Amino acid sequence: MPSHLAPSVDHLLAQARDTAASGQYRHAFDALYAAIALAPESARARAALGQFLVAHCPARRHADVDRVLCLALDQAWVRPSDLAPAVLAYLAAEPAVAQALMPSTGAPTHEAPSARQLLTAAGHLESQPVFCALASVAILADADWQTLLARLRDLLLARRHEGKRDTPLRLTLAMALQNDLTEGIEPPSAETLARAQALEAGLLARHQIGTAVNAADIALVATAVPLAGSALGALLRSSHAQREWPGLAPLIERVQAAAREAVVRDRLIADAARLSEDPVRDHYDAHPYPRWVREPLGMPAHLPARVARRVSAWPATGAQVLVAGCGTGQQIFVAHDRYPLARIVAIDFSVNALAHAAHKCAEAGLDDVTFHAMDLHQAATLGQTFRAVECVGVLPHLPDPEAGFAALSKVMAPDAVLYAAVYSARARAPFEALRRRIHAEGWTDDADGRLAFRRMLIQEGGASLPDGVARSPDFHAAGGLRDLLFHVRERALPMTEWVAMAQRQGLTLLAVDAPLATAAMARSVVAQDPDTLTPDQWDEVEQAYPAAFAGLYRLWLAKA
Repeated sequence: MPSHLAPSVDHLLAQARDTAASGQYRHAFDALYAAIALAPESARARAALGQFLVAHCPARRHADVDRVLCLALDQAWVRPSDLAPAVLAYLAAEPAVAQALMPSTGAPTHEAPSARQLLTAAGHLESQPVFCALASVAILADADWQTLLARLRDLLLARRHEGKRDTPLRLTLAMALQNDLTEGIEPPSAETLARAQALEAGLLARHQIGTAVNAADIALVATAVPLAGSALGALLRSSHAQREWPGLAPLIERVQAAAREAVVRDRLIADAARLSEDPVRDHYDAHPYPRWVREPLGMPAHLPARVARRVSAWPATGAQVLVAGCGTGQQIFVAHDRYPLARIVAIDFSVNALAHAAHKCAEAGLDDVTFHAMDLHQAATLGQTFRAVECVGVLPHLPDPEAGFAALSKVMAPDAVLYAAVYSARARAPFEALRRRIHAEGWTDDADGRLAFRRMLIQEGGASLPDGVARSPDFHAAGGLRDLLFHVRERALPMTEWVAMAQRQGLTLLAVDAPLATAAMARSVVAQDPDTLTPDQWDEVEQAYPAAFAGLYRLWLAKA
């Protein structure tokens, strides 16, 4: 084809949309792959291919698919946790992995995989860069995969205890990073833990006398033993660690980042001293949530039409945005892409969560964010008004959510928008049922009690473990598990009640930001454009599809 007729990125993206809409996913992938090859830095091409992989990841392994999956995970074309289920299905299509991935839920119908099957799977995963890329940045939200990693850990530590020195470095490093992300969701047995501790002691003794320490052995210890506060962790925090063990660079960076985050936390503690006691604050200080490594940044941001019109009328520069209850910082990245020229103020009453957010922003080069350790109800003390307020998953955890709406309304400029994400009563019903069971059966809200309850749900399977729970990344991380099922205070309501609450505080509903799948459900129930539906009509949709909002309504509000 002559160069002047070469397809543009716009042409390729349009071709991908058309072919995907007609079910020609292979052709859609080829068009998106060509767009990335043509313009590797195009945010639109990256986002389009990332979103395509979430929905239509190819089933068969191919070098081109491997390449784009690794890039999508490394560069966060989409949120890694959104891509994880598709990647796990892609990896599980390999027979060597499938044979080792025995179902872990419900009554066992298969024998556990043999050592040979596990070693074969280990060899395959060691050679598969996509697995290593995924396990490093996203929680594997699948009980079968977490069980497989626990079995591999136990087997590799047993073999090392027997004197074998063939521990695969790339696989073990990925497992160590996954163990850090999940905060040890599959704790080792006493025997396995003893082996890991013995190996750790041996490594420290060797290092003390100047003998070389094998990088794979360090990673193997980290699959079973938390490095935070350990002597081995102190070694990895040292200035020479990267030179001494270059193969452990991601693990060393993870450990050193935690140390830098602690410095940020110390700077924020003075503000926190003025905060009143609150069990939710204690909850998030103990378990900053969610734990994440990478977040999309510089990607195209979607705004509903009514919101986009309002935002487009703002002055080109100088807008102030408040992220109220920013937690560990993911919503700051979202807000930055929505309002790229705005200055962002982020507040949260958990110093530990706020420190993670501040560190992540510094790491990404976001220097337009100011952080304050404060309660959402104190927002007016900032002495500022904001053109946009983002408040995601916060109002349901307040003693009085309506007071939260009131506090946010007070700091909104007349032409401002409020993005509030709150829990749907119908979508959260399975979680609430499990909380009632926890209370009725007397499960304790401590590490042992939470993990034991999780193990029991996995063993029971079936109706005991609803799909929305089983597939949630929170169910597969210690801190997330507490947030999901053992939260000290949570409220889920119908959309009509959330909107009525906001209206009583002088706010009006602009739009409901419904995912594409939810919008499709709405069209099947109400013969109307989903953008025009009222809360009562959305309630009809939820009656037909209780999980339509996956636990969260995303409401855009403005001053009435």
